[in-house]
Amino acid sequence: MKTARALVLGAVLACGPAAVAPAPGPTAPRPDTFAIDGAALLAKDPHVARKVGRTPYTFFRYQNRAFAERVCNRWASTIPRMPLVHVHGDAHLEQYAVAEGGRGLADFDASGEGPPVIDFARFSASLALARPYDHAGTKAAIAALFRGYSRALIDARATMNEPRVVMRLRERFEPTRLEWLDRMTLLISPSDPADHEVFAQAWRGFVGEMCSLDPSLDEDFFTVKAGGKLELGIGSAHAEKFLARIEGPTSALDDDILLEAKALEPGALASCMRGVDLDATRVIETQLQMSAAPERFLGAMTIRGKPYYTHAWQVFYKELSVDDVHTAAELAELAEDVGLQLGRGHAKSKDAARVPKLRAELLETAKRVEADVVDEAFELAHEVSLAWEQYRLAL
Repeated sequence: MKTARALVLGAVLACGPAAVAPAPGPTAPRPDTFAIDGAALLAKDPHVARKVGRTPYTFFRYQNRAFAERVCNRWASTIPRMPLVHVHGDAHLEQYAVAEGGRGLADFDASGEGPPVIDFARFSASLALARPYDHAGTKAAIAALFRGYSRALIDARATMNEPRVVMRLRERFEPTRLEWLDRMTLLISPSDPADHEVFAQAWRGFVGEMCSLDPSLDEDFFTVKAGGKLELGIGSAHAEKFLARIEGPTSALDDDILLEAKALEPGALASCMRGVDLDATRVIETQLQMSAAPERFLGAMTIRGKPYYTHAWQVFYKELSVDDVHTAAELAELAEDVGLQLGRGHAKSKDAARVPKLRAELLETAKRVEADVVDEAFELAHEVSLAWEQYRLAL
């Protein structure tokens, strides 16, 4: 683990955004609205506009910054009494993923230091939107979220049986690692030829730094076998992404590695969070601290003066869809599992002596805000749904 951390921090220092001045973020969204100018988005990017408008849930996914700002304002009077911790920043049901090496919340683009209620409220509202017809089931799932959170704070080794939804997702894994690699490689879109040398220059610097920090690696390990742009995501639909399939430890086809470089966007962090939008360190540190699966090649690079963070894809990685959840009991299982992950992640600190006090503060905070979070989850989900209905009129 020490080698992995040295590799990560060294890569950040050497290739990261230190040489890039943070761009000014956009004006913070008004706290009283989730409105989007549908006509403007449709004119700018028809594909994204239609994707956002599919369901209230996809609309909610696109609205993370506005949502987080609303949470900052809603709990403004009590946030000063909450401990600041590494928060996921965009915790919702469809951020839950399953892979060969583990399960749990993934995709840490919006992470940084902030009040834990950011994660409580976001995930709870996602539960309400996932089953809008089941008020009682949603309340039970939110209770399970807080139950898992409290269990993790009381006992850092607390676990639970694998949720039934996770077992079904594992049954849908490709039969072999090679088949998974080949299917994921099909997601790569050709990049602009003008970008090739710019990307190659950034890649050479990144590879050189990785190899210098880990003597077990060589340049052949990072030989790019396929690479280009990646057009995925809803909340991150406007963030430029590159995906490369690299050689890996041997010339065998089935031990190749998929490595993604994802642009950091200005305006990612809400006003009650700390961190620099364009600093990859905030993403890397939170991912190391909170991820429920082993992480590889977390680092940073700069392309055309813009900062990106890097990470390897987990083998057989598969994201959950709200349609994968069949019953209220299954929703509660997932919520409790996420609660355990958030509890473990929020309670970690570089200062080991601070951890016992931090656990107590987080436990008290969770107990104090739980009832409000339940009420707000339904209210925020309702407001998102109303805003989605208005947005749909422009499509």
